[in-house]
Amino acid sequence: MARRRLAVVGIDHFHATGWVESIEQFRDEIEIVALYDRTPEVGRTLAPIDHDPRLSPALNPAYRALPFYSDLDRLLGEQEIDLALVTLPNVEAPPAIERLAAAGVHLLVDKPGARTAAEARRAFGAARAAGVKVAVGLTKRYAPA
Repeated sequence: MARRRLAVVGIDHFHATGWVESIEQFRDEIEIVALYDRTPEVGRTLAPIDHDPRLSPALNPAYRALPFYSDLDRLLGEQEIDLALVTLPNVEAPPAIERLAAAGVHLLVDKPGARTAAEARRAFGAARAAGVKVAVGLTKRYAPA
């Protein structure tokens, strides 16, 4: 089976590095092919401005070889992607989810993926209408409080 092509959509969030390290465990199945963040400086450093000290402070420097985009429509126009890891701030995630879904891209969204239930219903409803699969990563769902 061909590897799925994934774009990381949102680097300036401290969960991004942990998610990418998790995805790297599936190299036989998933290839990270492009990076997106609205902030070009983050594209240069590959580092979230704030990071969780339990996670890597930046993406592996090898990712500098990948195309970086600060325009999501340009990424979608230039890259063939099957999947997107969405680790954007919650204020930015819903419109990106809608745009990616409209392009037929399946989604792994860092929690919660929206600021309000109404935003989430609209974004995830758009994904459902587009027929794409969506998973919202609740990484600590069963961890003790």
